[in-house]
Amino acid sequence: LPPAGVPSALLGAEHVRCCAEGDEGLAIFLGVARGGKAPLYRKQLLDAPSPAGGADSAASVQLASAVLADLSDLAREDPAIVSALSAACVIPAEDGSLRRARDLFHPDCADAAALLGGGVAGAGSRFPAPALTARPEVLSALLTLGLRTRIEPEAVAECAREVQSLGAPPAAGEAAEAARQRH
Repeated sequence: LPPAGVPSALLGAEHVRCCAEGDEGLAIFLGVARGGKAPLYRKQLLDAPSPAGGADSAASVQLASAVLADLSDLAREDPAIVSALSAACVIPAEDGSLRRARDLFHPDCADAAALLGGGVAGAGSRFPAPALTARPEVLSALLTLGLRTRIEPEAVAECAREVQSLGAPPAAGEAAEAARQRH
């Protein structure tokens, strides 16, 4: 039986789905075990070649929200899942990319917003998807996974490198080609 309260999109052929009232009780009576949330989320989010919903931003946000909302229960079921989630790129950013929580900034971090805001390319990849930060329990789970709450010197240096790469002069070959085309 599938774990209670998980998105149905995560359930596969290995799960017994009960359609009629009383089916679940009968399945339990017959010895069909209810699976745990931690193994299911680990399989779908961490062990899959591409996380469930990876290309679909809405599905990624829904899955991440479900996992983060259940993080304290998941940690009791599988203590290693917290470190595995904090090391994996499974948190949807504003721009739809999947990042590690420690690569993202808390939306209330004014310094990060000032440094990364104002139309800087890539800024949307530095903050969690807004749907994740709207629920206090999900935001708390993101903090547990390493969401940044302040700017540190290495973050400033990283931003400077990104800005430099955006305005970097063309490579020598590209410059020569551009000059040849003008003449």
